[in-house]
Amino acid sequence: GQAIRDIRYTIHEQQRRCKMKSWVLAFLFLFPIFEIDAKEKELVTPKQVHQLREKVRRKYHRKDIPFSLLPHVIGRINFIDISKIVSNWLAMPRESSAEVVRVFRSAGLEQFIFIALLESKADYRAKSSTEDFGLFQINGRTGRKVCKMAKKELLDPVKNARCAVKVLGHCGRFKGWQARVICYNGKLDACPWKGYQACLYKKWKAGEKYVATSLFYPIKFVVYQEIGQQFIAPYFPKSEPRKKIREKKPMAPGDFAEMKYALQ
Repeated sequence: GQAIRDIRYTIHEQQRRCKMKSWVLAFLFLFPIFEIDAKEKELVTPKQVHQLREKVRRKYHRKDIPFSLLPHVIGRINFIDISKIVSNWLAMPRESSAEVVRVFRSAGLEQFIFIALLESKADYRAKSSTEDFGLFQINGRTGRKVCKMAKKELLDPVKNARCAVKVLGHCGRFKGWQARVICYNGKLDACPWKGYQACLYKKWKAGEKYVATSLFYPIKFVVYQEIGQQFIAPYFPKSEPRKKIREKKPMAPGDFAEMKYALQ
């Protein structure tokens, strides 16, 4: 009986080893295919992120606020963050993302569409602890008062975009992109409009950390705008060319006579 058990055990072990060998061979054979698929699906590379950071540093190397704050922001932009932004944008239904772009284009505010990257990392399902909802993180109170939308409606990316455009429209009374961005984020009462960012900077340097979000918001917008131009804009629908209206030339008397004769 023991001999039979030993024989069965030996046969079982040989079968197990053969199965393992077949699995290993199959993996080694298919691994190059998996590797190719992974490379094809790679939307962002560390090299691209490094090149973007260097490009932004060179482009916005200035001593005035908010550009002087760039070193505090650009170092925190990393491969994982940008990959998440791109994957979130592509996770949005294609029709919705295309309509979001059209909403901003039709309002002439396409440059501000990248506020979505700064606010929600392009996640249209995002909800914050302060009751900010959706792609552009519209506050529930703002959505109700300004856009006449319920909180659930703000989780629709297209409706959220329309509300964001409406808010930016209200901010249009302020001149310049910086003032509009500050208005969208919400101006702090601690500083007047004149010299607003310089005032925030002094408070921040004095240790008043509550102003940091408002102080860094404009330069963050600049950085995320560059991220959007490189990694998100290629997925935008093509802008429709405006149709040129041709002015009809007045008909000469001879032409009218010839047309009348042809109709007889």
